[in-house]
Amino acid sequence: MKSPSDPGCLLWAKTFDEGVQTFHPLLHHSIDIAAVATELLTKRFSPSKFSFAEKLFKPSDTHNYRLLVFLAAIHDIGKATPPFQAKHQGLKINLENHGFDFSSVRQNGQKQRHNFHTEQWMRESLEKSAQLKIEQGSLRRLAKAVGGHHGLFSSAGELKKITLREMGASEIWQNARNEIVSTLADLCEVKGWNQPICINPEIPQLVLQYWLTGFITLADWISSMPGYFPYAFTNGKLQFPDPRQYFEQSRQKARVALDACGFPEWKDPGALSSFSSLFYGYQPRKQQEEVLSAIHANLRSEPVLLIVEAPMGIGKTEMAFYGSELINNSETQSGVYIGMPTMATSNQMYMRYREFLETRLPKNHVSSLELLHSASELFLSGTGKPLDISGIADEGQEETAALVSYDWFRPKKRGLLSPFAVGTIDQVLISVLRIKHNYLRLYGLNGKTIILDEIHSYDVYMSELLSRFLAWASQLRISVILLSATLPKNKRMQLIKAYAGSDILADALYPRLTIGKAGTVSSVPLTPPETKEIKLSRLQDDTLEEIAVKAADLASAGGCIAVICNTIDKAQKLFQHFSSKYDIPSLLLHSRFTAERRNEIEKDVLHYFGKGGSRPEKMVLFSTQIIEQSLDIDFDCMISELAPVDLLLQRLGRLQRFKDLPRPGNFIKPSAFWFYNEDSSFSRTVYLGYILFRSYLSLTRTQTIRIPDGIEPLIEEVYGDDPHPAASPDEIAKLYKLYKIYLEKQADMQRKADGKLIPSPFDEDGLESNAELYEDEDPSTHESLAALTRLGGLSVRVVCLIQEDDQLFYALNEKIPFTQNELPDHQLTQIIMRASVPVSSKRLVRYILESPESVVPNSWMKNPMLRYMRIIIFTGGLHQTEFSTLLFDKDLGIVIKKSNEEEDESI
Repeated sequence: MKSPSDPGCLLWAKTFDEGVQTFHPLLHHSIDIAAVATELLTKRFSPSKFSFAEKLFKPSDTHNYRLLVFLAAIHDIGKATPPFQAKHQGLKINLENHGFDFSSVRQNGQKQRHNFHTEQWMRESLEKSAQLKIEQGSLRRLAKAVGGHHGLFSSAGELKKITLREMGASEIWQNARNEIVSTLADLCEVKGWNQPICINPEIPQLVLQYWLTGFITLADWISSMPGYFPYAFTNGKLQFPDPRQYFEQSRQKARVALDACGFPEWKDPGALSSFSSLFYGYQPRKQQEEVLSAIHANLRSEPVLLIVEAPMGIGKTEMAFYGSELINNSETQSGVYIGMPTMATSNQMYMRYREFLETRLPKNHVSSLELLHSASELFLSGTGKPLDISGIADEGQEETAALVSYDWFRPKKRGLLSPFAVGTIDQVLISVLRIKHNYLRLYGLNGKTIILDEIHSYDVYMSELLSRFLAWASQLRISVILLSATLPKNKRMQLIKAYAGSDILADALYPRLTIGKAGTVSSVPLTPPETKEIKLSRLQDDTLEEIAVKAADLASAGGCIAVICNTIDKAQKLFQHFSSKYDIPSLLLHSRFTAERRNEIEKDVLHYFGKGGSRPEKMVLFSTQIIEQSLDIDFDCMISELAPVDLLLQRLGRLQRFKDLPRPGNFIKPSAFWFYNEDSSFSRTVYLGYILFRSYLSLTRTQTIRIPDGIEPLIEEVYGDDPHPAASPDEIAKLYKLYKIYLEKQADMQRKADGKLIPSPFDEDGLESNAELYEDEDPSTHESLAALTRLGGLSVRVVCLIQEDDQLFYALNEKIPFTQNELPDHQLTQIIMRASVPVSSKRLVRYILESPESVVPNSWMKNPMLRYMRIIIFTGGLHQTEFSTLLFDKDLGIVIKKSNEEEDESI
């Protein structure tokens, strides 16, 4: 039994007020962390992830996990120092009464980081205190990892400033630290290990550093939740039996906490059932059989990259679902993240994947499935009890730093740590950007299978981010499945080399499966599906009237028609023009609706045009390109604004997608129309002008697209390096001019990517605390300092308020008043989110961020979901700026009426 006067129990780790009657001693907190770390490693890790963990060190041993537990347990030993203990005045006086000296504390000196004190102490004293032998290079790297648990790593200059006197050189301070560390070493059964410890030379040291820091941070945050780990020193009494007994009690608490946080025990899902049994009796297509057979033949207990290139509507999603289970089954692991291009596609994929998991896994695993994007809480209707995370930030942390920690326990970010999640591709790409806690994302993805869809749509910037992620994935035993119908060859070469470190020797014909493993790449041809011919025609006039007339003519024949525009502005104008002239049911979908309204529209779109939906006799959907990728919807005919040819092909993938669907007589054979203003210079467009003009040249001489054999030639004609075969001398001159701009933009995107990426996993150095770190959510951050996964400027989510007389109401279906000083609880937070809209128009974003009237109430600033939002007030449905009028309309969304004729570049 420990006494309240023992030095190890006098030092505090967690407290919440200036009193001395209630706090959590450092020793207790350290044991709580050991309990969570042990539970994670021995119960929550899959066998494959556990094997990765135990092989981090040499010699590889099944008991190496104890060393990881010990390193997690001692990560806060830097709190056993005068600078940290002096942060609580009442407890400081208590320590002084027991002989602790605080004369070394600088009164107005530089802010001291206890995590860097931990690192310095480990370098100087760990071996002696825990009676361990650690190779010196490995000791420095382990100390760096443990010291980085607050989101950034130390620099050599910072460590030099930390002296023994500053850490507490007197005997009582050193004895207190040694007592805590010795107790933890005994508890973790690592004290006096005979064999010297060193990092496995086969694992890049930076990989170990990032993984270990992520593991420690997660264990620390969970063990810091007072709802699960109540403070041991309460009302002046210490609740602390024998350390071993307290550890066992803490293990019980850890099980409850991990279950609540979405980390279920790993259980073998059992033998993988047949494809048909997991997909409602459907037999696999020939191409699906070929892909799955190739995956099975290439599983060799090592991570693998698979690139599936096949036409739209061939069942690539089902291939990926089943293929991920083949990989996980062979690796005895569990965990999948599916990254989609947009929120809309993420929402639909979440529902599809949930249905799949319900047929494959035990219920407790399905319940841990997360949805990750900025409005995921709304799509899930705010279900789930909020976690009590009030204790995860350390005393003395700046409030913004505490909010960053809290933010990680929102589903949007926590999902990367959960076994199964669906979200946007951004959540994967941001793992390799220079932001605080990025290592948590990499740690969370370790050992999973990642599925990324529509990868052809990534520009140079995003492709660079993806390539860096693939390099890390190969070292973190992350298998990756990439899906595309229209991937240019140069992009495929870049991605496969990043993962496998080797070039493709010989490409199979399209459609194909490319398989990459460490040092080896192979390409497998797939059987081409039945040929589908799409008649392609150009509308001679691109006016609103001409497009509306064509849509009305097509729909009047009894068809479901999609009209896809490149900007919100054009989609709104077309919808408004059409609905005012024709008595034909129509819908408008884009990103500038309130979250509540967009959710309603997306459900309508799936209801009317999705598989098994209630298909109307006739209807027109006006949309931006958010429907071009991954959405499982079907139209009888399509009208599209000109887009790069690979994206246009993706749009055509929604054309007569469901083979067994009866078609009206005029639509027995698929046909589509495209439009573009021929007077355009191609320089002011949401797409790269050079690629758009090459696409224009190809499409002007294309009357029929044959799928699949016409896809690759069309892609390479546009994206290849050779001069365009259809170009006239005047067009060649125009191409050359656009090409120079294209190269400049490509180089600029490359520079921006290089400046924001974390090092390669093979680099010796990580990110030091004085390295430039980027903000991943603050919309006021300048683009040069923002952790952007997509270029094109910053966006801001605004809450729409409607003014009626002297009262403000949220822009929702139900009339809910806005109250300035009301503290947002979980329910009010959901209401606020439902009334929010993302805005990306550059000029409007600047106006919103600079306007004092848009600042959210102080009561919102402590809420991680609301602190970066802004407010717009609409009076009579209008909000006036110096350069535009904003109109709030339920059917149109937010309309931006500019004072000049500039086109809105938002999509």
